[in-house]
Amino acid sequence: MMYLLFACIPVIIAALPLFGVRFIPTHDGEYHIIRFWQYYTMLSDGNVFPRWAPQLNHGLGIPLFTFQYPLPNAIGGVFHFFGLSFVSSVKWTVGVGYILANVFSFLWIRRLFGDKAGAIAMVVGAFVPYWFVDIYIRGSVGEVWAFVFVFAAFFAVSSFSGLGVALAVSLLIISHNIMAVIFVPLILLYAAFTRRRLVAAVVLGILIPSYFWIPALYEQRFITGLSNVNIFDYFPQVYQLLIPSWGSGFRGQVTGGNEMSYQVGIVPLLLIGVAVTLLLRNRKKVMGKEVLLAVGSMIIAIFFMMPVSRPLWKVIPFSHLIQYPWRLLSVILVMTPVLGGFVAGKFRFGWVIAVLAVVAAAGYARPVTYEPRGDLYYLSHESLSQGTSSLGNAFQTVWLTPDAVAATNAASLSSGVVTLNAKSSTVWNISVSATGAGILTLPIAYYPGWALSAASFEAEGIPDSRGLLTFAVPEGSYDAQVRLGLTLWQKAAFALSIFALLMTVVSFILKK
Repeated sequence: MMYLLFACIPVIIAALPLFGVRFIPTHDGEYHIIRFWQYYTMLSDGNVFPRWAPQLNHGLGIPLFTFQYPLPNAIGGVFHFFGLSFVSSVKWTVGVGYILANVFSFLWIRRLFGDKAGAIAMVVGAFVPYWFVDIYIRGSVGEVWAFVFVFAAFFAVSSFSGLGVALAVSLLIISHNIMAVIFVPLILLYAAFTRRRLVAAVVLGILIPSYFWIPALYEQRFITGLSNVNIFDYFPQVYQLLIPSWGSGFRGQVTGGNEMSYQVGIVPLLLIGVAVTLLLRNRKKVMGKEVLLAVGSMIIAIFFMMPVSRPLWKVIPFSHLIQYPWRLLSVILVMTPVLGGFVAGKFRFGWVIAVLAVVAAAGYARPVTYEPRGDLYYLSHESLSQGTSSLGNAFQTVWLTPDAVAATNAASLSSGVVTLNAKSSTVWNISVSATGAGILTLPIAYYPGWALSAASFEAEGIPDSRGLLTFAVPEGSYDAQVRLGLTLWQKAAFALSIFALLMTVVSFILKK
């Protein structure tokens, strides 16, 4: 425990800006403020598994949370429930995730190489430059929490815990679906390589969050802008991977040297060099399977970040989902503690590696900050709160046209009068007085799942020419409810999740 406490000191110091009052501007941070707000709104209205963002898209709503990883939003909602603003909730979610991920890295490496090596590895891993790119430049809340469960999954595999593996893999998928594409195969390989019986637990971990990833894959056809990134435009140059640099700009913003850093890091490169040297000297036996996996995956990741790997990206299935080749720096981040622990366990100068890691990267943990900005500043910011809370207004429904934005904010009926009695995020209670059969139009962006129910009939939603939600209703006066429910494929995905969860629990009980 003492080793863990000492290792936590530099980690907490690196995260301190996230717990201050000043706001840290990042590429995605302001979007996450809006997403936390909308997710919390959905939870407050009783939606246990939110899929809709009701107040975005000029009040017409969008299916944002059908596609955007839910777990970081839920964690932020907990912080907000206990009194933090949405702005502070974003920062605390990132900060707690950073600390927790490195604690799990300690627990994993400790099992491999001992307490002292685990503490050194934790510090070395916590100061890989890509950590500070994610935290203080990109503001990628989802990636930070994905690292928590990547390390937790590796720790669970090393601990022979099938339940831990299944839960960690499932939480990884709902923390950041793109990171899951990178790391679930690595976790599966690690299990097959070291604890073959746990392969089934990895599979169950993939199936448990089916309720999220199956609809996300199937329903891509209903939205626009989700795949607006050309992966071949985002290869870093070799010198950018090898030479330390720092900046807060986006890709291609090289004016004044402000482009964000794609460096592997001095210490990770040094550790790769030590491991490869030992391997070439026929000391494979002293390295262990974990070290071989770390060296191999890091070298492969560096290769696939270079432009020379373009032909392979074109033929590997689903590679476009990763979006940016430099995202493979995440592999460097996860595997560096393995090499750090290996060196610390085999050589007396292991602590020097930890000191060098801190000295080389400590300057990156000093982010640019703004004066405190409250929630009102962002929630009233039209370009954030009225859009889709995504770059390029992604997640927009394919049916919606620009004319829909100018639509009235009230429900209308072509052959009578409709009165709104009450509404929440996904439920409208209305009274209809129709002089004849007509069309009921609501100021909601059409999306599959919206349905109307009354005492004598039910109707599925259909889009009008503008992409707004409409229903064909009969003559008469009656009360009705419009609700966003589950479609057939969403129900099937939920059933698969429940089945996988029950299988996991049953397997755990039978093992005990």
